[in-house]
Amino acid sequence: MDLYESALIKVDELQKLRDALKSLETEQPAQLAAVLSLVEPAQMEKMRQVLADVDALKEREEACEKSIDELESKQKKPSSDMM
Repeated sequence: MDLYESALIKVDELQKLRDALKSLETEQPAQLAAVLSLVEPAQMEKMRQVLADVDALKEREEACEKSIDELESKQKKPSSDMM
């Protein structure tokens, strides 16, 4: 599976969603409460868990990308054993 086809690619959007919800909570709490009241409790809990883990997921994504870049660099360099 390509990294860019994984769920990690959606992390930036999750960060934006989290930040937008925080902003609404401060600026328009009644409207946010009305919208969130439509969400099932189990879905709300899952959303809270995912949004709480967004920063950790972003760090993991960056670490994976760095590892992939390092591996690709090593593969592109000719091996000194072959000379």
